[in-house]
Amino acid sequence: MFHKLLGPCAALTMSLSQAVFAAEVTIDPGQFKGDYNAGTGWIRGGAIQSFTYTNGTTQTISVGGSYPNEISFHINASGAISSDSSRITIIGNTINFHTVTVDIDPGLYDGRYNILGYRSGPASLQFVPAGTGADDFGSRYTVSNGTWPWSTWFDVDVNGNIVTDSSRILASANTITFLTVPVVIDPGAYTGRHNTGGKYRSGLQTIHLMPEGTGQADYGSRWAIGNGSWPWGIYYDLDVNGNVITDSSRVTVQGNTITFHTVPIVIDPGMYEGRYSTPAGYLQGGPHTIYVLPGGTGSMDFGSRWALGNGTWPFAIYFDIDLSGNVVSDSTRLDISGNYMTLQAVPIDIDPGAYTGLYIVDGVNLSGPHRRYLMQAGSGTMDFGARWQMYVAGLPKSPFDIDNPCAIIPDETITVGTGTQAIDFTITCGDVIVDTDGDGVADSSDNCPAIANADQLDQDNDGAGNICDNDLDGDGLENGLDNCPDLANSDQSDLDGDGLGDDCDDDADGDNVSDMVDNCPTTANTDQANGDGDSQGDACDDDDDNDGYDDMSDNCPNTINTSQLDTDGDGEGDACDGDVDGDSVGNDADACPETPAGLPITEDGCSAQQWVDGLCNADNFPNHGRYVSCVSHVANDLVDLGLLTNKEKSRFITQAARK
Repeated sequence: MFHKLLGPCAALTMSLSQAVFAAEVTIDPGQFKGDYNAGTGWIRGGAIQSFTYTNGTTQTISVGGSYPNEISFHINASGAISSDSSRITIIGNTINFHTVTVDIDPGLYDGRYNILGYRSGPASLQFVPAGTGADDFGSRYTVSNGTWPWSTWFDVDVNGNIVTDSSRILASANTITFLTVPVVIDPGAYTGRHNTGGKYRSGLQTIHLMPEGTGQADYGSRWAIGNGSWPWGIYYDLDVNGNVITDSSRVTVQGNTITFHTVPIVIDPGMYEGRYSTPAGYLQGGPHTIYVLPGGTGSMDFGSRWALGNGTWPFAIYFDIDLSGNVVSDSTRLDISGNYMTLQAVPIDIDPGAYTGLYIVDGVNLSGPHRRYLMQAGSGTMDFGARWQMYVAGLPKSPFDIDNPCAIIPDETITVGTGTQAIDFTITCGDVIVDTDGDGVADSSDNCPAIANADQLDQDNDGAGNICDNDLDGDGLENGLDNCPDLANSDQSDLDGDGLGDDCDDDADGDNVSDMVDNCPTTANTDQANGDGDSQGDACDDDDDNDGYDDMSDNCPNTINTSQLDTDGDGEGDACDGDVDGDSVGNDADACPETPAGLPITEDGCSAQQWVDGLCNADNFPNHGRYVSCVSHVANDLVDLGLLTNKEKSRFITQAARK
């Protein structure tokens, strides 16, 4: 019996000796708002947390996320906590952190930085300083810029002073000041936002960043430029002198200046009439040409992703830009050709019922019933969300989705506001518009339904758009046979025979002088001669000398002669006749230029009478006898020349004697 009674007690004693006892420990970081790890994973933001540990063990708290920075504490067999650390106070089962204030002055740096969490601007933070106990190990903390590799470590000594050999931060007592250099970012033709140092910017910017450091506490010098979409990044380093170093093919670097390389892309909203967000900001209507950065080939180029949105989340259409500037996406909400993308929208009918005020569904003020064309859910990997919002000023927004195939989610009745302010909108999917060529114009009104032509140009207004019209100018001749396919000319006149009709030929007469300046546009006259200086060249001027006589009847068509005098009657007017009297002696050598036609003449062009009168002028002789003697001698000479007969000579002498 006695042994039977001892059996259970012995078993209980054995069980108690083999049991494992646990202690609950609470860690209160106090004003320390950084992360810590008490052996079960990182606790974020300095949260108070309770932990369960095995009695008879030693535990370690890692502080701030950098090494070395640890505090050890001990749990005895009874679950009591102890530590000789000067960085904590233990009250019961609670461990309280001791902290000191450290001031952060980012100087000219206006971006984000990570010290006990991300922040920007000046900050006063509480740190757990170095300790003096055997359970204290290190007091290391790190500042980073969010890009790897870039970090600088520092210690906080027992007095709260900063200790570091970094060349890019200045430590003075308990204050850390960032040392920066200027970097210029020139976005070129890109007008959208870009993110550097965790801050979005646009346009030409001079920013101040921390360069490469020379201390053992400095690690890396990497920075990044982002566009707000993922994956997309341009990485670069800043050397100790503030120069930019990168192999990115998307930028040009000169000293401390980064210039973006861009390519144009075209965004065509198609039937969608609302606002849409793009890499260049919000746009409406279109098509719009914007400039973006393409894919890169350097090791410091990452991704090529961009996004379109409707201003509501979740809704995004992602696309990449390849090295050649072409748009690449599997979104079913885009139609893509090269660098041209067109939004694909479906008809949505909105009925506000009795409400007559303004409402917004796609960034545009509307009133009354409307048919709007909106983008439904997409089925590509680069389609995200299908959210829209109904908004009435002063009331909460009411979201709805457009599914694919078209359906309104969660219901076709969307209520904005509550109670007496509630407004019920009925939103339904309209009949799908057939657009065979995908140009955003319904087949029912498309003047080229099988060929994309969003501009709908129709120069001859015959109902067939230019791009599919076999007779563009409507002159009855097919384009391939028409010598002026863009200009109606049914006569097909082609003066110079060059295959280009006169109506569209800049040089109709083919004289290599443009019709705009040609003084004879329909008559070839390369020399552009214009004797009378009027607006018409001689080649086409009916009155070249401008004397009032048509060239066809003018006896001097190139010389003004309003009298039309023609002494020798040869059809050539005296004004332009080289032999006015027609005696075969030119005017320049003719001593008697007006000799009547048909008379014998001297070699000087004078008749016998003119020769006698010229040599024997009665007024030049002092007495009549000498005059008669002169006439007699001259007449004899003329007989010798065969210009007078003896009978005619006698008549000349007789007439002289009678004077």
